Amino acid sequence: MLLVSCDKHMEYLWTQWVSVFVAVVCEFERIKVEFLRKGTNAKIYEGAARKYQFPSFH
Repeated sequence: MLLVSCDKHMEYLWTQWVSVFVAVVCEFERIKVEFLRKGTNAKIYEGAARKYQFPSFH
């Protein structure tokens, strides 16, 4: 079955995806700055990975 979406629907999906992507990048940038200031803290990375359902490697 082929799913065809109208332009308005695709624009809405794109906007949603971009906002999620920006939120993820901002959070990991904040974590990076904390790392540079205070050193490593694996719990912060693991928590962020869990929040966005990414695998955590430790």
